[in-house]
Amino acid sequence: MFFFQQTIANILQNFPILFNQSSEEDREEQTEEETTYKQHQTNGLMEFGIIPYILKYCEVTNETITDVMNESVNFVFYIVSYEVLKAKEQEKQLKQIRRHG
Repeated sequence: MFFFQQTIANILQNFPILFNQSSEEDREEQTEEETTYKQHQTNGLMEFGIIPYILKYCEVTNETITDVMNESVNFVFYIVSYEVLKAKEQEKQLKQIRRHG
C-alpha cells in the first residue's frame, strides 16, 4: 500500500499541470476572472479523469488507446505535460500579439 501511495504522490508532484495544481507564477499572473474561468474549465475536465490526457497522447503520437495502456505512465504524462505547456505558451504569445498588434 505504501508503494502505491508514494507512486501517486510522485506523479502528482512531477505533473502539477495535469492535476489541477498551479505554480506560484501562474497564480500571480491570473486575474480573478481568469481564475474563475479556469476553475470551471478544469473542474469540468477533471470529471473525465485521465481520459482526455490519454486521448491527447494518442493524438500526438498517433497511437491507439490499447498501445497507450502498455506505455509507462510517466512517459505518457511527460508527453501530455509538454503538449499542455506548449498550448499555454501559444495562448500567451497570441495574447501578447493581440495587445501589441
